[in-house]
Amino acid sequence: MSAIHILHYSLIVGTCFVSHYAVAQNNTVGQAPWSVRLMGGIYESEGRVEVFYDNQWGSICDSLWSIEDANVVCRQLNYSGADLALVAGQYDEGQGVVLFSNMECNGMESNLSTCKYDLVDVTHCDHSRDAGAVCTSQGSLRLAGGSVPGEGRVEILGESGDWGTICDDGWDKTDAGVACRQLGYPDALEAIVNVGYPNTQPVFGSGSGPILLDGLDCESEKRHLRDCRVTKQWGIHDCTHGEDAGIKCDMGLTRLVDGDFDDEGRVEVYYGGKWGRICSTNWTIDDAHVACRELGFPLGARNTKIFEGGDGPFLLDDMKCQGVETYLADCESLGWANNQNCDANLNYGAGVVCNDPSAVVRLLSGSSSYEGVVQYRNRSELGLICDPDWSDKEADVTCRQLGYQYGRSEKPVSLGPLSGTIYYLDYHCNGTEEQIGDCVYTVKSNDVQCNHDHIAQVFCGPPIDFDLRMVGSDFTEQGRLEVFLKGEWGYVAAGYYSSIDRDTVCRHLGYAGAFYTYTTEFARSSRPILIDDISCGDNDMKITDCYILELSGPNSTQQERDEVSALCFPYESVANHPVRFRDENGVINRNYGVIEIYHDGIWGPICDSFFYEHEILCSQLGHTDLTMGGTLSNYDGKYTSNGPMWFRLSYCPQYSGSWYDFDRDKIYECRHGPWGKPDPDYCSRDNVATARCVYVDQTDDSRDDYYPDEDVSRQPGLGGWEVFLVAIAVVVPMCLIIGCCYRSRRSQTIIATGTPPATYTSATNATHIDGVSSESTDPSPPYVPPSPAPVESPPTYDSVTAPMTQTDHTNA
Repeated sequence: MSAIHILHYSLIVGTCFVSHYAVAQNNTVGQAPWSVRLMGGIYESEGRVEVFYDNQWGSICDSLWSIEDANVVCRQLNYSGADLALVAGQYDEGQGVVLFSNMECNGMESNLSTCKYDLVDVTHCDHSRDAGAVCTSQGSLRLAGGSVPGEGRVEILGESGDWGTICDDGWDKTDAGVACRQLGYPDALEAIVNVGYPNTQPVFGSGSGPILLDGLDCESEKRHLRDCRVTKQWGIHDCTHGEDAGIKCDMGLTRLVDGDFDDEGRVEVYYGGKWGRICSTNWTIDDAHVACRELGFPLGARNTKIFEGGDGPFLLDDMKCQGVETYLADCESLGWANNQNCDANLNYGAGVVCNDPSAVVRLLSGSSSYEGVVQYRNRSELGLICDPDWSDKEADVTCRQLGYQYGRSEKPVSLGPLSGTIYYLDYHCNGTEEQIGDCVYTVKSNDVQCNHDHIAQVFCGPPIDFDLRMVGSDFTEQGRLEVFLKGEWGYVAAGYYSSIDRDTVCRHLGYAGAFYTYTTEFARSSRPILIDDISCGDNDMKITDCYILELSGPNSTQQERDEVSALCFPYESVANHPVRFRDENGVINRNYGVIEIYHDGIWGPICDSFFYEHEILCSQLGHTDLTMGGTLSNYDGKYTSNGPMWFRLSYCPQYSGSWYDFDRDKIYECRHGPWGKPDPDYCSRDNVATARCVYVDQTDDSRDDYYPDEDVSRQPGLGGWEVFLVAIAVVVPMCLIIGCCYRSRRSQTIIATGTPPATYTSATNATHIDGVSSESTDPSPPYVPPSPAPVESPPTYDSVTAPMTQTDHTNA
């Protein structure tokens, strides 16, 4: 880079920007010198620029305001020059008039009055756009010893005019952020300290002047390093130049905001200490190409888009890029902060969708990150591809787009009823295309609902670095986590495996989110630990996005107990976890009974003695009157299920704003333990979850007093509380006799009226879970539906939610 990037935006004003902007400038011949002052700053060397003109003090509009203009102001105030030229009223709004705008100095003038300018009544500028300046003085910063702009040893100007260094004791990223913003950068990437001192030299070399600051402790909102707390007075330290602090600043002066994906959003630019928008007037695909390449997308933009939101100033207007420029600042425009076409109160700005092939397609719900259902993004809408003729050629192109060498059309995910957006496309790839969007395709009619067997799925290979997979489980959506790195598979460990880390892992694998689970619940092999620690942010989509990703080395202390697992829940569009009821006679229905949920081709109950998630369950089953739902007494065990006990339900927040911050409207989304591993201390066949979505007469249940919330008519006779009072009044032997007789009488009633429970057969391979024999097509991932498929594998919601007749006794 031939010039400092941070100054690139301002220096270009005198070329490209000015060439497009033409107005009638004032005649400065014979102009009397102006007095200037700085107002509103912490120090007298900074503030809002005010000029005494026509017998009054007034401010300057920030339109075209640049470092050259600020230099003239600072030299006029007897400083050597300016550190920053600031825009958008950063020193509070002035109280007088706004006098001038479009100030254009070359930086060499002795008085601001000799520069070109416009009177403010031409541009209608208010105090929210007051221009500011920071002059070079005690506390100013510079960088030394760096190999590229934006990095180096931090040097600070002392009171005597000498440049000195800062000791790295306590130096952290917050301190570095204050320093970078003081230098005109948006933020810091890294705080550099000499961790090997005294055996190593500082990264950016040792300084030679005095050490002026030691023990800094900054807060992020500070404007200057000298505003921060220090443990020692200015010039007092116990360091050597081997401990000189350094920084690496964020050089990105363009960003994307408010997009649903990393490759799209409203374009914002950083100038004059502020992030601001670009006016969408005349915003074209050529402008978008330049913005995307500057943001690190070498293929440029897919299209332009207007994104709502944003309250920053409009910093660029009427862009006229040719499409080949390196930076937006290279393009012709009206100039910095010279907004002519967009009202400041508009709540939108120019945006882009950049061309990132790996972001156009994702793989969902596989047992690894290189297999699954193909999710396709058309503009900003996600959907599945319905293509009856999807072949290895289409899979090969899709996998190549994701960075793999080959792909196969396989069905690693068991799909059921489809939801969400479906793209009815018939692709005709020749197999050599780089992206699925390059293939010839025809749009099919969506009059007929897509068969789930026609949804595009792929298996890609071979694995690439940082691919993930779940192992050690008999069922999908869970397992001990393995990572592929440098040609081998190994485990992932973590010092503290937070809920945020778990969510990131599951998103990397193509799932919506994660539940908590213990590491030791899944089998392991003798593979090594390849990652020692991860720590991720809320919005990270892959573990490679995490701010801590520590690879294992020869000195690793991590052990088997530190290894992590994944228990994920799928996106609703590919979820195959319908629910149903089985009543006391084994009849499948949607109204009441034991709750069964479908997973990997098997129907099974869940564990919860007191099930209270009636609204979620009944809504999922298609009921609209949710007030009829409630608990269902199963004290006598008449509601049973022969399927495997899937899990113990923990909780299910139903409302946004809850402690868990998101809604759950499906039972499979509620927090639960691993599939097929119910809590052995709590879950037994007596603890299957039961519920009702309609009124159920439970008056025959002599223990209905254990369920006080039920709306049933009480029958005469001895109830639970009466029995308790009698037990207090009589001797213990008599209580035992009454209890035995009571229990014997109940057993006779059950034997006389009960119906043998129904059984469910789905295929030929039997598995044994929780001591119960259940038959499944293939309980180990990936699940492949049998051929021919059993009656209810995979199920349809219609078969579950359709009204049942009294003669329907399907043993499903």
